[in-house]
Amino acid sequence: MGETSSEISVETGASTIDVLSTDQNTIMEVQDASSIRSDDNDDGDNIGILPSSALADLQISNLPDDDPLEVKSLALEFDYLIYKIQDRVKTLSDQTKDSVTAQKVNYENDIARINANIGQINDLVRECDLIENEFVKIEQISQIAKDFTMRLTQVEKKLQQRRKLEKESRVRY
Repeated sequence: MGETSSEISVETGASTIDVLSTDQNTIMEVQDASSIRSDDNDDGDNIGILPSSALADLQISNLPDDDPLEVKSLALEFDYLIYKIQDRVKTLSDQTKDSVTAQKVNYENDIARINANIGQINDLVRECDLIENEFVKIEQISQIAKDFTMRLTQVEKKLQQRRKLEKESRVRY
């Protein structure tokens, strides 16, 4: 089958959109609007390709008397604007999803590192508790040694007193 096509040029203030409609695709070329560019064509030309289903109900004609109010041109501009908005929303959505995923991975890594640090801190606290218990034991042993030393001193004094008494009692007899 032969392919039918039509061409129209639409001016939108600061830019001009040239539209070539075929049975399969609608090709738009935007002039003087560097911010509008299709992702399908990254070579720097401002050309976007829309499926013809997006403009299925729109009959484009190059006859000026066919559409005196330029409703078809307005509908075409509107459809193109909707397409670009949807494309931008999808791009932003993908970027947001990627950013959220990266942040989630970072947070999960941070949580794992923090949990590991908490485990190390808990180990240190247990070791400190064991050392503190050892110091308490040493303090108790020190107290026992002091008590024992005092008792020995008292026993020595009593022994000395007994010896002294025994010497005195021997000397008297």
